[in-house]
Amino acid sequence: MADNRQMSHKTWERIDAILWKIMHRAEAARDHETVRDADAAIALLRNLSMERHMEDEKFLEVAERFRAASDPEQVKQLGNELGRFVFGE
Repeated sequence: MADNRQMSHKTWERIDAILWKIMHRAEAARDHETVRDADAAIALLRNLSMERHMEDEKFLEVAERFRAASDPEQVKQLGNELGRFVFGE
């Protein structure tokens, strides 16, 4: 499986859309016997979605610091960090 950081933004948008569809179906399943399973699935999907968005926010924060940096050493460090986000370790 590909590293999360190597997936394109469009791929992540598709994954998010699928996760929301599954989550809505799991919420609908609450009306049936599988309440605990549906609750567990909903919690898992919400956690996955939150992790994805937190990673996006961290990337944007590092990118903003990179853009605003004036110290060459800091620019190099932040550039390396952005590279790890994009290309992995």
